[in-house]
Amino acid sequence: MKTYNKVLILLACFSLLSTGLTAQVQLSKFGVSLSQWTRNYSEFDERFFFTTPPSEQGGYTASSIMPSIFAEVSIYKGISLEGRIGSWSRTYTDISSFGNLTIQESLKQRVIPASLSVLYNYSFLDNFNAYAGLGVTRYFIQHEVLRLVPDGSGSVAPQEFSGNNYGINYMIGVEYYFNEKIGVGLEGRFHNGAYNKSFVPEFGANSVTRTIDLKGLEIGISLRYRLFSSSSSED
Repeated sequence: MKTYNKVLILLACFSLLSTGLTAQVQLSKFGVSLSQWTRNYSEFDERFFFTTPPSEQGGYTASSIMPSIFAEVSIYKGISLEGRIGSWSRTYTDISSFGNLTIQESLKQRVIPASLSVLYNYSFLDNFNAYAGLGVTRYFIQHEVLRLVPDGSGSVAPQEFSGNNYGINYMIGVEYYFNEKIGVGLEGRFHNGAYNKSFVPEFGANSVTRTIDLKGLEIGISLRYRLFSSSSSED
């Protein structure tokens, strides 16, 4: 958490300093994107919340399509701030048997990453722009948990849980503009975050807390509308 706070403070100070160097801060572009975020787990994952958790830890991946919207504000000579929010969803399921009883469990998860990043933009060739950046992401997590025991007692109606935590993201990308306004982009972004969740592993047991990774590579394409160019150019 200390690392995330330092990066957030650095972004804020950098923005204030840059604002003092430029005559006017302006919205330079906005758009929508569609990406594939593949999460990699180093230890525990959401399946460990089920009655019968996996026998091994780590090595699990979960991938889903994530739509996002974003806007970019030009700060100073190729440097800009980007705000972005997306929505990533996945359903985890498990079926286990105890004697004549069958337990069906599901966990519907939605992760909403909201990020603020500093970007450096650089124009090259005709209508091409490359960029790289670093940012802080706040991950909002929503869970809906359901347990069914068709032939016995113990069913649990859908229950909702929510929480949030911070992480860091790193990105690199390239964009091409068909004209002065309309363009497309290709971007890679690495998420480095986690969240904690407490649960009761079995009836009568004490509550335990697990740390679940929010890490992994996101690769996507975007449609962009540019109000004006905020890139520095090659000589």
